[in-house]
Parts: sequence; C-alpha cells; structure tokens
Amino acid sequence: MAIALPRLETGRACAWRLAAALLGAVATTGCGPKHCDEPFVSPCPARFDVNAFCRAGTCKVDGIVADDLLHAHIKKGEVLLIPIAEFVGQLSSTRDLFVEYSGGGPSDPGAEAYVPPEERNAHVLLDGVAGAPFDAIRNAPIAPRGVSFRWSPFPDAPQRIELSYEDGNVTYVGLVAWFEDGVCEDRNVAPECLE
Repeated sequence: MAIALPRLETGRACAWRLAAALLGAVATTGCGPKHCDEPFVSPCPARFDVNAFCRAGTCKVDGIVADDLLHAHIKKGEVLLIPIAEFVGQLSSTRDLFVEYSGGGPSDPGAEAYVPPEERNAHVLLDGVAGAPFDAIRNAPIAPRGVSFRWSPFPDAPQRIELSYEDGNVTYVGLVAWFEDGVCEDRNVAPECLE
C-alpha cells in the first residue's frame, strides 16, 4: 500500500530523508520545519524601532503626543506624525517602513461584522510622497501580517512621515512600526523550528 506524503521540498534529497524518517532513521534538516540548535542570527542591518522612538514623546496623533503606538488608539482619518528628521541618520540601508496593526477597538455600533483595516491600504507619506507598499514574504513570528513601504529614491533629508488609514470599521487601531532593509529581510528568513 502506497503512502501519500506531503510535498514539502522538490527533488530526490527530501524524498530520501522522508523515507528514512518513516523507516526509523534520523532525518536531516531540509524538509519543512526543523529542530534548530542555534538561535537564528540575521545578517541584515539592525531594524530601527519606530515604537521605541515614539516612547520619548516625539510622535503625535492629530497634534496629541502618542508615546505608546501599541495603545495610541489611532482612529480612522487621524494622522500619526513621525519626525523622521530626528533619526534618519541612524537608518543606513534600513529605509523600508514596516507597518503592522496591533489590533483594534470594537466595530462601530450597528456594523454587520468586524472588518479590520488592512495595512497595505494605509496612507503613508514621506514629506508628502506616498510610499509604495509591498508585501513582506516572511513568515511568523517575524512578520505575521503587515506590509512594508518603500520610497525610490529615498529623500536625502526627510522631515516627516504621516500615517493614516480609512478602511475597516473598527473604532481605532494601535500599530507596530520599524524601518528595515526589506530586500535583505526577505532573502534571510528565520527558519521555522520545532520545539
């Protein structure tokens, strides 16, 4: 009787490892999730944590200090202002802005269903120029949802980022945001490890 196995990797090498595992031999890595002996160390430039920057009280939502973006309760149509001029010198090649909503408040009264806003629909302006969204290909826990925004060319002396959203029917959202080198991050995905 033949056993149907899921196709996790192309080529003969994985088929041999799966067959060996079924026969009781120790399988080597390469087929789906693996046991990781060492913690993953990314070769990419360090990310710049926008949430940590805003904790100093320099970011504002419609003129009011937003020192905790996770719980800032940014409402539909409100504008989060991030003064990038204060940290742009620390970005090196980490010039893509990653944005992920961290939840939201209850739907508006009378709404038929809870419809969260989508990150890729966010309005993200750098000195008035819209960022081009691109979906990160990474897997959880690095990027469970979220989207990155890129500007090409990136301005030499940017002053401000403005972020807002108009979709969904939630009352408010918090967010997680950081600058990263999106190309490097997508090429160097942390492995999925078994416990």
